[in-house]
Amino acid sequence: MEIGCGSLTVMFLNVDMKQVRTGIENAALLRARLFEQHLGIVPQILTVKYDAHFAETQDALCRAGLVTPNAISRNLYDHFQLANRDDIDSCPNRQEEPAADENWRVVPVAGAADTRVFDARNQLLMYRKCSRQTGVLEYINYFQHHKIWRRDSFTTRGWLSRMQFLDIASGDVTHEHYLRPDGSVALIRWFARDGQQRQLAKIQLLDRGGLCVQEFGSQAELIACWLRSITSEVERRYVMIVDKNRVFAEPLRALKSSPKYRNNVVVIPVIHAVHTKDAFDIKHSRTNGNYASILENLKPSDAVVVATEKQKRDIVARYGQGNIHAIPHPYEATGQPTGFADRQRYNVVYLARYSAEKNQALAIRAFAQVVRAVPQAKLQLYGHGSGKGALQEQVKQLDLEESISINDFVQDVAAVYESAGLSILTSQPGRRVFASGAGEPESRLSGGGL
Repeated sequence: MEIGCGSLTVMFLNVDMKQVRTGIENAALLRARLFEQHLGIVPQILTVKYDAHFAETQDALCRAGLVTPNAISRNLYDHFQLANRDDIDSCPNRQEEPAADENWRVVPVAGAADTRVFDARNQLLMYRKCSRQTGVLEYINYFQHHKIWRRDSFTTRGWLSRMQFLDIASGDVTHEHYLRPDGSVALIRWFARDGQQRQLAKIQLLDRGGLCVQEFGSQAELIACWLRSITSEVERRYVMIVDKNRVFAEPLRALKSSPKYRNNVVVIPVIHAVHTKDAFDIKHSRTNGNYASILENLKPSDAVVVATEKQKRDIVARYGQGNIHAIPHPYEATGQPTGFADRQRYNVVYLARYSAEKNQALAIRAFAQVVRAVPQAKLQLYGHGSGKGALQEQVKQLDLEESISINDFVQDVAAVYESAGLSILTSQPGRRVFASGAGEPESRLSGGGL
């Protein structure tokens, strides 16, 4: 698209974009389709989290209809590792069978495509983890005295992508090598301890000969370097819509501080949730750390997007005037919504990650009281995450297994909402149960939230 200052590129800035996604990531995918279908603009989706299977993940999203074939996805590590070059399939850095030593013994793992490798003294040397679906090698763990000291990650196409070295005592990663398809090291990340804290201390960018050509003191500096390299056309206007401000705020400040980029980069952060720590004290509660850098100085942002008009008024009243726009979260219906008369009116649903900040434990405790008053009521939780087991145990201890189900992640969110009579939300910072008619969310929280 041509505008007065030259060509326009729209970028959505996220941390990750995999087949199992957060609500914010799903919102970015939906927004990308809206831009393409209604504005004729194909945005670029930028991610900064390492993913050995980045290209395959994007193909899967396309097959699922979550992005169009025109979609452009770019990843920080793929960029520096030159992972999209045409010579990947013919590169020399492809993993062969590890049993080069004739005294090594390879033992298949029952029920999986994995193998264990033992040395002549029957000591475990490595565990080769393979995909259950395809049998393709995913990673190798290397052992010393039954503890992991190194892990190698491989792409679906078979080339060694990352080597991680671990402290045997703590299990923490001490440094990482990110490799190009030809086997040369592109990036080194080194971690150091400051008391009890382990922190990323240094990143080096290497040329193909192994010489350090740039050095960074933080991930934010590396991200800033990447953003500079992909926004270098002086006649092009770059519009950056930021979904993860905590990750991108510092790199974008560095980018816009340069006269070269100041006039051709537009930064638009999006506030996806309540902007204060306490949803019931909007005027005085501490600012949500995810949005503090936006709200406490509104001037550097070219525009700010919030979820509701009420949130916009609250922000202006507390933080002052700015170029703030209320754009509600979109809802994509696949057909005519199911009428309430045809729904399971006593079925309550909650869709969120199984993690502490989503606070499903509160919903479960509250639902115990609901069941006493309305025995036929059912609560269906959907999501993924490490907290699932604890929630299942809580349901069991409260003897609510007939009334509450802890379900896996679902793709068709609309179908779940439209099957129920009610949806609830108990995530922090709000400390009460919020309810709405399922499929027609209207939260009392200033920031929307559902």
